[in-house]
Amino acid sequence: MDDRRRLIALSFLILGILWVIQGALTVKGAGDDWKIFWNAAHYVGTPELLSRARFAYTPGVAWALWLIGGFSRTASYFIYSAFMLCCAFLASFLASRVYRLPVLVTSAMLVAWFPLTIAVCLGQNTPFGLLLVMLAIYAFVRRDETLLGLAVGLSFYKPTVGIPLFVLLVVFQQRKATCIVAVTLVIWYALSAAAVHDALWPRPYIHMLSSLYNYDRAVDGDYAIGIPGILIHVGLSPIEGWVLAIVSLVSCAMLLTRTSRIEAATMLPAIALATAPHAYGYDALLMLPVLWLLVTSATPKRIAVAVAAFIVAPMYVFSRVIHFDPLALPVIGFTAAWVVNRLREDPRGEAAI
Repeated sequence: MDDRRRLIALSFLILGILWVIQGALTVKGAGDDWKIFWNAAHYVGTPELLSRARFAYTPGVAWALWLIGGFSRTASYFIYSAFMLCCAFLASFLASRVYRLPVLVTSAMLVAWFPLTIAVCLGQNTPFGLLLVMLAIYAFVRRDETLLGLAVGLSFYKPTVGIPLFVLLVVFQQRKATCIVAVTLVIWYALSAAAVHDALWPRPYIHMLSSLYNYDRAVDGDYAIGIPGILIHVGLSPIEGWVLAIVSLVSCAMLLTRTSRIEAATMLPAIALATAPHAYGYDALLMLPVLWLLVTSATPKRIAVAVAAFIVAPMYVFSRVIHFDPLALPVIGFTAAWVVNRLREDPRGEAAI
């Protein structure tokens, strides 16, 4: 590696460390999202994981958090965030293999994409979700159904990540991968039953999710980036929003068979975000595969569109002021453009993005 590349790599490392420090200082005493996960580490194995910690992820995931529950809130945040940064850079490495881009390019785009900053500073786990998404794309493109099934199965740690990826398996009839996912879900169920000390945990879990969702959309609705979420925030009923989300996701997914495997797998997470009734700024990290695919053909138009997305992303910080998250623009814009192009083009045509 020459001196120039070493300097770039060192800059990435320093920037990542600064984000971890900034996030830790913010989280300390501020009660941001990391508090939810830290509390979960202390209630895992008891019904209070749902009733007090109000853990909205698959309950079995809390066992992994238990490993760092013995540390202070700030110290555990450092450990957790360092792990998330590692996940993010592993995802960029996989992206370099999938999209045949230099790893410095995929890593530079990762660091520059503002949702990474949001996720790390809030103590969110979207970088882990990005790693599983890229692992699923990698396996799908290489027709490795065993790895694909494992990646999709693990992604059910957060159902809003796992369900769209499972749609990919259904649309493309990946039977072996689907069976692996089914086995993984049984394991998730057992781990979750132990985590909440209740074999019938889905009932209290769904009740908790319902009340938490109503609270969350009232408090953080300004940060919605999906069409149903935005419409619910401005007055659409939640039931209508969820129906719209399901219909939109299924309708868009039907277009995936009209394109290449790499484009289909890449677009699905973006489609899921654009049609989500509950997706916020940090979730936009899952848009990176689309941006990576976009620059595989470095035409002036594509580069200009990608640069525009990167410029818009930091405007997230004004969401509370303008009551709208600017990250919704690239999420919805890219998805809408892809859908329109796919409807217009011949099913055997070139890539739409």
